[in-house]
Amino acid sequence: MGIVDIIRKTLKLRNTFFVCTGNTCRSPMAEHLMKAISLERGLNISVCSRGIGACSEFGFAEREGAYATGHACDAVFALYPDADIWHHVPKPLAYLDVKKASLILAMEELHRDNIIANSLRFYGEEVARKVFTLKEYAGFTQDLDVADPMGTGIRMEFVSGITNYKKASNEEVQAVYVSCRDEIRACLERILDNPLPNTALLLEARAER
Repeated sequence: MGIVDIIRKTLKLRNTFFVCTGNTCRSPMAEHLMKAISLERGLNISVCSRGIGACSEFGFAEREGAYATGHACDAVFALYPDADIWHHVPKPLAYLDVKKASLILAMEELHRDNIIANSLRFYGEEVARKVFTLKEYAGFTQDLDVADPMGTGIRMEFVSGITNYKKASNEEVQAVYVSCRDEIRACLERILDNPLPNTALLLEARAER
């Protein structure tokens, strides 16, 4: 990779925020996976993560003081044992974060739309140009949500028209987190391969959906 390519990638992704609901599963995995992949590629990129569900500024209750889930940590450690996700502390997304970010990648369309709607009065229409879902920015056009692995500890079974609830095994739950990790990682690889997509086309596609 030439120096020009490195500069282009670093500038666009220099202050990337990954956002999910509680900042305990998906966005911490995205943050620490991106740090590890960037290091492998020789890129110096500043990334962090936040949670919409942890943010009272967006009308939700505060949830600071917890940690990333053990399953999320294990999923990242399996690929990158030196990742620092174990010490991750969930944080709310603040309005100043939205201002500071050069790019905000949300795990769901609901997160994206919430951020844009609640930031318009502060930063105007321009905010929509830097807030996308992770999969949207990676070039996908359908199924733009990364499914939340939280809550997979209970499995529903339908037997003779009756719904039974059964606790999933630790292995079953971890498999869900690994699948989520792999989906996020694939998106990050695509983004690093093409960190400067045509955002005008992305916004047009969003308007048409």
